[in-house]
Amino acid sequence: MVITGAGESLTGNSLNYDRFQELKAFDDSKAGVKGLVDASIAKLPRIFVHPPEEVLAGDPIPSKNTQFTIPVIDLSTQGYDVVAGVRCAAEAVGFFQVVNHGIGERELEEMLEAARGFHELPREVKAEYYSREPMRKVKFDSNFDLYKSSFANWRDTLICVMGPHPHPLQPQELPSLCRSSSLRGSERVLRQRENTEREILVLASGTCRSREGAWVLSELDDGAREGVVGLGESWVSER
Repeated sequence: MVITGAGESLTGNSLNYDRFQELKAFDDSKAGVKGLVDASIAKLPRIFVHPPEEVLAGDPIPSKNTQFTIPVIDLSTQGYDVVAGVRCAAEAVGFFQVVNHGIGERELEEMLEAARGFHELPREVKAEYYSREPMRKVKFDSNFDLYKSSFANWRDTLICVMGPHPHPLQPQELPSLCRSSSLRGSERVLRQRENTEREILVLASGTCRSREGAWVLSELDDGAREGVVGLGESWVSER
C-alpha cells in the first residue's frame, strides 16, 4: 500500500479519487492505523479527513446543550439504590459506568496491558485476527463502520467476546499474548456479573424484599428463573 499526503489517495491516484478503492486498500492491508504509524506517514490520509462540507455545516446542537455526564452506578451502595440508579440511567441515557464492582485494579490493568501488547505485535501476526465477520468471537479491525461513515476514525480495535455465548470461546482462539489475562479477567467479571445481576434483577422485579438474590432465585419456578436470566444476558450484552 502506498502512503501519500493528506487529500491524496492511499492507492496513489489523487487525480481520479475513488474513496471506495482507498478504503479497500486500507482494509486489505490488515494493518490498521498502527500500520500507517509504522509506515512513518507525514500527513493524514484522505479517508481520515473530516469532509469540508460537514465542517462548514457546523454542529446543529447549541454548545450549551453538549454537556453530558455518564451516569455512575456504585455497587457498594444499598441494593434498592442500585436498582433505582440502573433504572434511571437505562431510561434516560441507555448506558452507565459501574464502580466498586469488585474487580481489582491490577486485574483490569493486566487486561489493558495485554491489549496494548497485541497492538504492538508485528503486522503479519495481527493480520491473522483481522476480520469483519460479525459472528467471529475474536477479531481485530479498524473502524467497524469503515465503509459507511463519511470519515474514518484513527482507531484500531481488538474484540474478544468472552461470554455469555451459546458456543463458549476456546482458549486457543485468543492471541497467546492476551490469553492468560483475558481468561482470568473474564472469569472474574462473569462471576461478579452473575452475582450482581441476580440481586439487581430480583430487587427490580419486586418479587422479594430480601437482598439475597441467589436465595430468591431458588424459590422461583423454572419459567420465572429463565425469564430473569434471559433478561440479564440481553441487558449486559447491550450495555
